[in-house]
Amino acid sequence: MNWGCWQEMTMLISRVDELNKIAPKLPQNIVSFMFHLHASLELYQQGHNLATSLDQLLSIFPNSSFLLTCNALLAYHSKDLMAAEQRFSTLLSQHPHRLDSLDHYSNILYVLNLRPKLAFLAHLCSSLDKFRPETRAVDVNRRDYRAWYGLGQTYEVLELHTYALWYYKKAAGLRPWDGKMWMAVGSCLQKMGRERDGIKALKRALLADANYDSTGANFGGNVDNNGPRGVAGHLDPEVLLQIASMYDQLGDKDEAKAYMELCMAQEDGEQDVSLGESVVLHRESMGGGKDDVDRDRDGGTSGEGTGVTPATSKARLWLARYALNDGEHLTACRLAQELCQDGVEVEEAKALMREARAALEQQNDHGRSSS
Repeated sequence: MNWGCWQEMTMLISRVDELNKIAPKLPQNIVSFMFHLHASLELYQQGHNLATSLDQLLSIFPNSSFLLTCNALLAYHSKDLMAAEQRFSTLLSQHPHRLDSLDHYSNILYVLNLRPKLAFLAHLCSSLDKFRPETRAVDVNRRDYRAWYGLGQTYEVLELHTYALWYYKKAAGLRPWDGKMWMAVGSCLQKMGRERDGIKALKRALLADANYDSTGANFGGNVDNNGPRGVAGHLDPEVLLQIASMYDQLGDKDEAKAYMELCMAQEDGEQDVSLGESVVLHRESMGGGKDDVDRDRDGGTSGEGTGVTPATSKARLWLARYALNDGEHLTACRLAQELCQDGVEVEEAKALMREARAALEQQNDHGRSSS
């Protein structure tokens, strides 16, 4: 069976459970392992077992452009954008005429705001082959979600958000189970001042990711059933922070606080049920049913978390300010102290701590004078 047949099989697999069903029936050879790796990455999977499989294949074929591309994509799916950018850059220097998966590289450059590299990449792709599907966008294959997504990014750079939203929605319609598509829709809606619609789209992104069960196999065929929200199955702190910020802009402090706390909870991989239930709001408006809600509640997160991230630190800082304004001076002091320990926003955290302690002292003095 040639590689084209394996690729055709990959196109027929739309969910992880379908891949898990056929995996035991595949022959145990190198091409089969490459297929499993390729199919898993097409389903946006990542995990320790998948990385181990890739390392084993790279030890056999260290100069394979296909495997080097998979290595870059694995970092991209793990949201290690700096590592992914370096791997794609190295790959491009070694194989300057390879255009495959450069749409992901362009997305990385866009997110990291590396505009000179993004312009060079666009020039390189168009000069190599202006008739490739990657450069002809939707003219060749109107069901290529990557083309619609790329056009959405282009219009977003040009600050034509109405056009960008239209293309992002087309991409999301072609790939509704991909959280990245809904994140783009939500961010675009936020820039257009449509926060409530943006919140619904970002919740859809969380739900889309939650419906995936991660898979990854090494040469022994072991399967990793952790979710795509990370090795520990945590929710994406960046998305939670963005939802909380939009609630804050709408003046809904209670929901903003709930999502800030949920964002911060991802550091330890713990999630309060009452907060998690807020994620499934608007489920009915997005076509979900009772079974989906039950599955989300049964698949609660546990285990290792993300640790301290820029998103969780911003959430902690917001909660510290909220606690201070709400008169919860001890909570504000504790959160500010945690920020100082993490080495994030230290000066502002110290200022909050001084203000909270001053308020506590004033409160104690007032209590003594009253007695």
